[in-house]
Amino acid sequence: MLFPAAGTVNPLTVTSHLIMLTALLGFGTKAGIMPLHAWLPATHANAPSHISALLSGIIIKVGIYGLLRTISFFSTPPLSWGILFLLLGILSAVTGVLFAIGQHDIKRLLAYHSIENIGIIIMGIGIALIGLSNGTYILFVLGMSGALLHVFNHALFKSLLFLGSGMVVHLTGTRSIDLMGGVSRYLPITSATFLVGAAAICGLPPLNGFVSEFLIYLGIFSGFNKSAGSAAIVLGMAAPALAMTGGLAIACFVKVYGTMFLGLPRTEYHSAPEHPAMSAAMVILAVLCIFTGVLPFLVVGMVEPVLEIFFAGQNPLLPSISSTAHLYGLSVASALLILAVILICAFFLNRLKTASVTAANTWDCGYAAPTARMQYTASSFASILINVFKPLLRGTREEPAITAFFPNKSRFASHLHELVLDCAILPFCKAVDLRLSSIRRLQSGKLNHYILYLLIALIVLLTLSFYLRG
Repeated sequence: MLFPAAGTVNPLTVTSHLIMLTALLGFGTKAGIMPLHAWLPATHANAPSHISALLSGIIIKVGIYGLLRTISFFSTPPLSWGILFLLLGILSAVTGVLFAIGQHDIKRLLAYHSIENIGIIIMGIGIALIGLSNGTYILFVLGMSGALLHVFNHALFKSLLFLGSGMVVHLTGTRSIDLMGGVSRYLPITSATFLVGAAAICGLPPLNGFVSEFLIYLGIFSGFNKSAGSAAIVLGMAAPALAMTGGLAIACFVKVYGTMFLGLPRTEYHSAPEHPAMSAAMVILAVLCIFTGVLPFLVVGMVEPVLEIFFAGQNPLLPSISSTAHLYGLSVASALLILAVILICAFFLNRLKTASVTAANTWDCGYAAPTARMQYTASSFASILINVFKPLLRGTREEPAITAFFPNKSRFASHLHELVLDCAILPFCKAVDLRLSSIRRLQSGKLNHYILYLLIALIVLLTLSFYLRG
């Protein structure tokens, strides 16, 4: 029952490859790596919001911990392990954010972003494994520190987003983004903190999500310069994949924030003051997101001892993260960016105080009395991107058929299928159920039949035991 010491197991044996494969399947399912993620979206969406925060921020990271502990058993890992992890990370990050864009349920959308961020973490681990296999310890430090720091950062901003979404769901009584709007008027603190979390998850400076992704970017570019062959090809794919993930995440959260918090309410809300304890929790998480982004060199101190403990058998003289990534310069740049934003806001606020302001109706597209139903919905905002990736997302649309000058009431709806669940797992389960349906006859509901089954099983086991002992 004891774990082997770090770096003491030969990774080139068949048994080692089987251990790594089974660990990847088991812990990868726990973490929600694509395509082992089918359980995650529905679980996160249907749990209470504070439980969703724990599920995404802590529980799925147990899978990452299991993978890291398993990897640490082995000495220098083969290059194929790093390439496999990097490819799985790219797949999870890109497809996770693509499926998030097409979601109408706010909590299901955030669940797919958990898959995306787990993909970013796995990408960092893959970069670190490639560095270990090549003996490039700078690459190992950048990739692994970026992955570990993103574990911490994701726990902060994803917990913040789930708590914020819970406040919105409590106010509106729905999880459908298309039925929300104008929430910032009722929940100003939630609106501000949710905006911080949205910017952090998109990897925008000067917030914490940018720092960990910055380390992974540095690892990708460093590895591309120092690798050759298949490793260089996969690392060359990783940089545009990570950039694409960030761009799509920005588009997704522009949709979410604009539809939920801005504009006019689409349904009737029951206004209630924000609970002080709930608001305090979100404010603390938002402050931590900003603190980690502005002073990352204070946080990486948590990561460096982990690298030395997990991989003590590799090389005790690992390069420093701060010196490798120049985090002090990044901190100065982040502080200057915040100062610039504050000065710009102060300038425009002062200008508003002195300038004359007139109120007028916005352009109403020819309607004299526009209503909340005429606003952009989340579905209409995301439709262009959904159509671009239609072959992968396999969405369905229910469109109205206009057959008269004054048609009756009609409806439009769009839905994204869960590709792995709907196209692989459920058809497989149905096929197994069909093939094995004849076995159900054994469950007759008669006690004497069950006693007979036990007797037969006992005879078979006794026979096998005597045979094996003989």
